Amino acid sequence: CGQCHRVDNKGGRLGPDLTRVGRQRSLAYLRESIVSPNADLLPDYATLRVVTRDGKEIMGVQKGIDNFSAQLMDAAENFHSFLRSEVSEIRREFRSLMPEDYGRRFTPAELDDLLAYLSRLRGTEKNQ
Repeated sequence: CGQCHRVDNKGGRLGPDLTRVGRQRSLAYLRESIVSPNADLLPDYATLRVVTRDGKEIMGVQKGIDNFSAQLMDAAENFHSFLRSEVSEIRREFRSLMPEDYGRRFTPAELDDLLAYLSRLRGTEKNQ
């Protein structure tokens, strides 16, 4: 989780910050977000796929898109900006980069442990 998500300024920045998620989201919402990450995709976390003119594909989290350009952050947290006129394709996908198989990958006990941890994340005084 820490590769993509942050808690108290530690971890990745590709996914939503989880520092206060226990205060902001219900247990049912957290469970659904883990086992079905596309069920309620936050607007700032859609997937953007860009194909350059030489056929290279770059995929990441959409950071900006308009009629002329697109910006994304890839899995290595590199920021990319493209002009539409300089690439072969820009495709916005309303799906998460988060794996969809956590409902099968985690045992019920592991999922319960993860949910217990997330529900306790309430932030500290400095980040409330």
